[in-house]
Amino acid sequence: LDVRRYPKEVRRMISYLPQRVVFPESMTAREILEFYARLRKLPRSRVEDVIERARFNGFAGKNVGEYSGGMIQRLGLALVQLADAPILLLDEPTANLDPEGVKRFREFILQQRERGKTILFSTHLLPEAEQLADRVAIFVSGRLVATESVESLRERYLRTKTIEDLYLHY
Repeated sequence: LDVRRYPKEVRRMISYLPQRVVFPESMTAREILEFYARLRKLPRSRVEDVIERARFNGFAGKNVGEYSGGMIQRLGLALVQLADAPILLLDEPTANLDPEGVKRFREFILQQRERGKTILFSTHLLPEAEQLADRVAIFVSGRLVATESVESLRERYLRTKTIEDLYLHY
């Protein structure tokens, strides 16, 4: 779709997670998810599904002001899942996550990939990109230095190196 001609339709196709998410501290995760569900005209059942998947560990009803950085990031990732959009744009999605949150994120990405979704995520954790991505784009000092499939990168550059080593080479 042409984004200039159909901006609303294009926005409906995308879920976005910025690097730093900020939520009203006096609201609960449930209230925030319900608010966004109403904005996107989604059924309330989506909120319950996402809360269950996010595993807020009893925090869904607590004010966001009581959350750790990892719990706030989980809420951001829950929002991304709310619309079930075909395109996901995620900026540093594992920032502040505990090991369980990182594991759940990886599982989520692999599930979404299997469902045919387009997932674009930035990360400084290059082994994570190597593990999750089909294709990678490597930027160094704002300059694109490589865009290839992970398999192609392995064949051409990574026989004895990792993506991390390739990045450091530039």
